[in-house]
Amino acid sequence: MGLSRFGLPLLTREMLQRAQRRSTYIVRMAAAAGLTAIAMVVLPEQWWRRGQYQNAFAFLGGGRELLEAVVNTLFIGIYGLLPLLSCGAITEERERNSFDLLLLTRLGPWTIVFEKILSRLVLMATLVLLSLPILAFAYSLGGVDDWMLLATAWLLFLASFHVIALSILASTFCRSTIAAYLLTCVLGILVILTPLLIDEFGIMRISNEEVMFPPMIFEGMARFWNLSVLNLIEFTLPLILVSLLTVALSRFFLTRALALHGAGRTKWILSRLDACLCWCLSFVRRSPQTLSSGRPLPDDRPLLWKEQFSGMLSSVRYRRYVSTVATLLVLYGCWLVTRERRIADEELALVYFLTTGFVAMAVVVRSATLFSNERSRQTLNLLLTTPMSNRQLLLDKVGGINRMIAVFAVPLLAMLLCDGLIKELLWDGMYRSQWGTYSGYGHSFWFELISQLTTIWIYLQILVWLPVLVGLKVRKPIAAMVVSLATVMVWVIVPLFVTLILIELSGSRANRDNPVIMLLLTSPGPYLLLSHFGNLRELWASPPVLFAINTLIYGGAILGLRALCFRKVGKLLQRGDSPA
Repeated sequence: MGLSRFGLPLLTREMLQRAQRRSTYIVRMAAAAGLTAIAMVVLPEQWWRRGQYQNAFAFLGGGRELLEAVVNTLFIGIYGLLPLLSCGAITEERERNSFDLLLLTRLGPWTIVFEKILSRLVLMATLVLLSLPILAFAYSLGGVDDWMLLATAWLLFLASFHVIALSILASTFCRSTIAAYLLTCVLGILVILTPLLIDEFGIMRISNEEVMFPPMIFEGMARFWNLSVLNLIEFTLPLILVSLLTVALSRFFLTRALALHGAGRTKWILSRLDACLCWCLSFVRRSPQTLSSGRPLPDDRPLLWKEQFSGMLSSVRYRRYVSTVATLLVLYGCWLVTRERRIADEELALVYFLTTGFVAMAVVVRSATLFSNERSRQTLNLLLTTPMSNRQLLLDKVGGINRMIAVFAVPLLAMLLCDGLIKELLWDGMYRSQWGTYSGYGHSFWFELISQLTTIWIYLQILVWLPVLVGLKVRKPIAAMVVSLATVMVWVIVPLFVTLILIELSGSRANRDNPVIMLLLTSPGPYLLLSHFGNLRELWASPPVLFAINTLIYGGAILGLRALCFRKVGKLLQRGDSPA
């Protein structure tokens, strides 16, 4: 490559390293296969819907539907895959102890940030280029003009640049790739919801609340393609300004020193909360106050102690801070839903699935990098010399994840309680019949609460052991995160498609009289979704029976994954077992 001739040595290094990785070509092949599958699904569906099965000209004029399907798929890749590929831009340099050497070169901070962003944009551009043959075919079908393609390309570029800028900012702010990825998700959600919150608080009247989310802009443009260039710039100008501000903040935090211990700036923020708490207590007790760390010394399980009392949640007080803030956010979201005294099940579902989704994402990321982080920090060999059995080593490492789940248990419980109370008291038992229409049992608020709490706990345990198994095999943290999330998504999506195909092949309808629909339970998503919206009665059995079947299926999956992890841990870590 000759990029270094243009004064881009860091970009050249990034491209050469990426070209030598097998995962780069796996991602590209998967993206090409996904885009092709979308096109193969959309085109026959259009042909069938138009009712002209023998006429090849029935495809003409259907390019817009194909364009929308492909672009929405690209948006899913941008917001789902790109943060994983970008959040380690700076944290990986720190983990490899090459960040200080990078600062010693003649590259300035602005150059480092620019080339890091450019390398990720080139990566995303290669994935977008895979869709050009399909977009050209959509253009040839008709219904798509030059303005549509140019506006679509601009929105894809802007979404990619925004996501990469947020990821680089999180990577400069955090010490670890895990924290950078979670912070990227939080910042992305805050940016998208900021116009809505500003309008809700009455700070400013905002007519277009989707200005921070290019997929929603594209959806609006798909209905009204008569917009001019000035209208498109007007819609996207706030997102451009926010992205540029994010790049400037990345430059600011890049050269700010991080603490050599602990969890970096996040732990510094929590320590500032400690200082504020001491200041408040000094007025109450009329004397200077100090706060103890609350960390007992290890007794006979030092590895478990290290996992539970290291990082951001090292102190009991810090865990309380995080749990309290998360609970207040959940309660505030539920208050926004019920403030107008109307049934808003979609808004309540947004709060429900944002809370559970963030907790699930945190659990998957932490579990996937449990051993790959040890490899990247070159501490795995030291860990393997500890005098304990492989089973005990694995249980102690997982103990830290269970502690993190316990921290998020309070906001999860608050979310489930608010969800059930809002439906039962404020919305007059909106889903009163979901448990009893076919079983003879009346609606039970407590049964619904216990069933959802049990289901979420079981799913979280699966999200612990499945990524742990992946992390034992995959060496790099980013690769472990990508493979784990991809495995979870395949487990959620593939059974849905298989069930729908079987229903179509059987020639029957998708209703509760068809026993094939029970195959939906092989995916963890439908039960939780139908349970929240009160549509469990649409399945073949009664809701209590469905709860029992779902619990048995995924409870058995937990036992199987645990047994497989205990069986493979010695082989994957290349460590002979020690006596317990």
